[in-house]
Amino acid sequence: MVLREWIGLPVELVTPENLSDWVLPQHPLHRAYENLSLVCRSNYLRASLTHHHGGGYCDLKASAAG
Repeated sequence: MVLREWIGLPVELVTPENLSDWVLPQHPLHRAYENLSLVCRSNYLRASLTHHHGGGYCDLKASAAG
């Protein structure tokens, strides 16, 4: 089942390509953002985006079909 159908709410996937659409000019990313590991970037963005935009957060993980 598709996540947006399951929860019945709009779902947005934030990627490096559309990140600038989400970062507010008055609250830019920290200058050290590019130096963070991918895991730390994810944690930073989760906190920043939910703080400034509200909403929820969901980690997506590949499942091991077997």
